[in-house]
Amino acid sequence: MNAVDLFKRHVPWLLIAFAVGYTAYFWSNPHGFKLNYGPDSLGYLQFEPYRTAGYPVFLDLVIAAFGTVAAVPKAQVVLSAAALAFLGWCIHRAFRASLLALIPICVPFIRGELAQYQAMIMTESLFVSLLCAMAGTLILLIARPTYRLAAASALACGLAIAVRPAGLSLLPIWPIVLWFIWRRCAGRRRMVAAVVAPIALCFATESLLWRTEHGLGLRPSLAGRHLYQKALIMAPDPIIPDDALGSFAVEDRALFAPARVLIANAPDFQTLILLLKNFERAADSMVARRCITWNEKKYVFRAANYQIVRRVGWASVMASPLAWATNALAHYWGYWTAYSSYDLDFIHRFYAYIKPLDEYPHLKSVDLPKKRVGPNRRWLMAALLLASLLALGLASWQRLRGDSRMPDGRLVVACLCGLMIHGHLLAISLFGFVHMRYAFSMWPLMVLCCVLLLDWIPKSRVWKTRVTRGVD
Repeated sequence: MNAVDLFKRHVPWLLIAFAVGYTAYFWSNPHGFKLNYGPDSLGYLQFEPYRTAGYPVFLDLVIAAFGTVAAVPKAQVVLSAAALAFLGWCIHRAFRASLLALIPICVPFIRGELAQYQAMIMTESLFVSLLCAMAGTLILLIARPTYRLAAASALACGLAIAVRPAGLSLLPIWPIVLWFIWRRCAGRRRMVAAVVAPIALCFATESLLWRTEHGLGLRPSLAGRHLYQKALIMAPDPIIPDDALGSFAVEDRALFAPARVLIANAPDFQTLILLLKNFERAADSMVARRCITWNEKKYVFRAANYQIVRRVGWASVMASPLAWATNALAHYWGYWTAYSSYDLDFIHRFYAYIKPLDEYPHLKSVDLPKKRVGPNRRWLMAALLLASLLALGLASWQRLRGDSRMPDGRLVVACLCGLMIHGHLLAISLFGFVHMRYAFSMWPLMVLCCVLLLDWIPKSRVWKTRVTRGVD
């Protein structure tokens, strides 16, 4: 047995060794792995009404098992290491690609922020782990469609949604998954049921847990609050409820009049993105104070104000769908250009442009990124964007050609990863604002999409035909 065969045979053991070593490193490194609280941590620990039940229940289970909240980072790092190793094993099992199987375990080193969030009381780490479990079982499902694999992947998807509402962006992937495997499904109705049932079960369980904690009253969501933020800076006048509770919406709209002027006259796209990002963040802080107060070391939820915020937000975007779409597309593109380098000339022009904000202290949170990023990072984001779009186009084209054979599994998985990435970023852009930690969870899928596409291209029939013709 040569060295290559020996390496291929021991890939699963290498993945297990990574999981154990990765966990042991963080477990024995208290200075680099100290429990951290983020801006939303108390909301999860206290299971506030606007949070879904998934992550608070996870926190309760860890605290009940180990007796302290300090055990949460260790539980998260164990799950993260296991999920990345499982994703690598699924790649090895489905494609017999030993080197590709080691790619997922490199993600924490490529993107260090993911490791940092494992030490925080935030949803990012657990969401990434569930996303890796979903992607791994999807890879096996594409290679060999079975009901069990479909149910396992759908269950991971449902749990991800219960942990983080932005996971709803993963749902549109399932009709496309079924479209790719439809010709190879023996019992198509049972395959559909295997996908729908676990997701429906997760929705029902999450709803039951939430209502057990908070009762049968109005269930608030962050989507309504974020849409209200957009209503404050969108150019068309929002539809404000004609009652006493809506009076603060009129006041907030007047406060952000200077911001709307600056956005409407932004001289370039970089300036527009920075203004949208910072003004909506400033609006978020103000809206949070309207809806939630801090009393006796606990959040107090103002249901009436939250209801008005939701009504104003939805009425505004429904009345101005074009302005809403324009706002969302700007945020979406901002995720791909957030790493653009800023030269000194741009910084001087930007601060000169926002000089009028000195007269409005409540809007003076506008700033540039603390770290200047060189063009190499910009090219990396451009390559990831191009790879995801190329995988989408090639897999769809091959599937639509009507061949009896399905496109190569690598290309299909790269396509599905691209769809999940773009769907997630678009959903966040529609109901949120540019904040890079919201996109960190997509990095495993971005890397997976890129490497699978690069591995497929030299092995594709089109590539081989062209090479052969060139040689002839």
